[in-house]
Amino acid sequence: TKPVVFVVWSSRDKIASIDEHNVMLWNPVDSSQLATLSLETHASKRNLQLDASQRFLVMHLLGTNFLFISTTFNTVLILDFDDLSENAFYNTKSPVVTACAGRDRIYFGDLFGNVAVLRVN
Repeated sequence: TKPVVFVVWSSRDKIASIDEHNVMLWNPVDSSQLATLSLETHASKRNLQLDASQRFLVMHLLGTNFLFISTTFNTVLILDFDDLSENAFYNTKSPVVTACAGRDRIYFGDLFGNVAVLRVN
């Protein structure tokens, strides 16, 4: 198994986790896996070159409905918390390494000290 990097929880009885190459939804009652999004799937969908250094970096829960996820591809994904379907996709100038959510915005920073604000509806 790979080390889990981030875990978030919601009152909707789901747990989301990421390791270096997968985003996963779990049922906390019986530990069954509900959905998975692999880095390979994300890369092939966007025609990105996958190599051993590519990985998921940061995950953050936005409200109770969405997950904010960044990658070393300089991409940010907003995924639906129910099934990991893609709600939005953004390119960034460098990998996003930290994030926090406000009421209708998410603030994130990259490796070079840049901070950006993304408004979410």
